[in-house]
Amino acid sequence: MKGDFLDHVSHELRTPIAAACMFLTNTLDGLAGSLRPEQQAWLGKTLANLSELQRMVDELLAITQLSLADHAFMAGDVSLAESAYQACSPLREAAHAKNIQLIVNISSDLPLVHADSKYIHQILTLLIGNAIKAMNKEGTITVGAEAFDLDPHFVRVSVADTGEGLDAEALSTIFERFYQPRSAGYSSRQGLGIGLHVCEELVARQAGRIWVENQPDHGTTFFFNLPKSDIEVVLPHQTVARVRL
Repeated sequence: MKGDFLDHVSHELRTPIAAACMFLTNTLDGLAGSLRPEQQAWLGKTLANLSELQRMVDELLAITQLSLADHAFMAGDVSLAESAYQACSPLREAAHAKNIQLIVNISSDLPLVHADSKYIHQILTLLIGNAIKAMNKEGTITVGAEAFDLDPHFVRVSVADTGEGLDAEALSTIFERFYQPRSAGYSSRQGLGIGLHVCEELVARQAGRIWVENQPDHGTTFFFNLPKSDIEVVLPHQTVARVRL
């Protein structure tokens, strides 16, 4: 019953928000006629708030789904390059609005990983979305992946931004549930503070780990690793203890 309820809420909340975002975007693009500058500004702020509401709904549903004891992962062979392009596509407009360039730097001959494609997409979407939100000026966000030097059985994925970076407190607690980073790059509305916690849980459930590296004033890079598809691993069935470098 809980699973059915979540599916219903997901559809009922996301559908009208998505429709409102689409019509606002079309209006801002001039499809319904020209707009005065102040109208452009007001509608732009409305669209930004709707997008933030959509993000919070996604985070809330994700963290609730993690609590379901029978929540199963459908693991298979996944192309990280394909997942990265799919995750970037709906976020390019938000990035463009802040003069941020999204780059996917993943070799076509990178080994497939043994993971759930739906949750790889969710992890990348949350990490890229967080990076866009944290950056208050133009720059780049690069999604990369490569063989993991510390363990040949894994592939390491990275999401790197050229923002302001995080302070020492944020680095030690950023994966805590409801944690809100205190960074000049973040606006006053910071979502529910559970997106990175969701990422950590989803990575851990797929036999991987996630961590963050930071250079103040030079950006932040989130890393997570996943097992290669030709490596036999036992995926945890339930929530596992968090692993951090």
